[in-house]
Amino acid sequence: MLRTVYPIGRYRGVTRTVVETLEHRGFIVLRDWTKEDPGGTRRAAAVEDLYAATHCDVVLLMWTDGMKGAWVEVGAALASGVLVIAVDARREDCIFLDHPRVEHVQYLGDAIALMERLNGKA
Repeated sequence: MLRTVYPIGRYRGVTRTVVETLEHRGFIVLRDWTKEDPGGTRRAAAVEDLYAATHCDVVLLMWTDGMKGAWVEVGAALASGVLVIAVDARREDCIFLDHPRVEHVQYLGDAIALMERLNGKA
């Protein structure tokens, strides 16, 4: 059962909306960086991000160009056996996007529907 989610996104507003949607649908967001002070320490954020990526049930990757740190989080998740759902990431040339624990969807709504289907809710 997929209960805990770690959404990875570049833009605060978009990610905040996704967090609210996931919580409304009954998912537990393991880490919500959108509530943090943007001037906080990068060291603490790095530790918390990797913890979330390796201790959740699913990483929700909302790909946007320039997301360098996302590859570290995705790699950590895969190494920990965590499912990764990648939204609109097919255009990226990264071998790990072909890993068997990566599911590809085109739209965010498709990702949420997939998580609900895997939970037997749809």
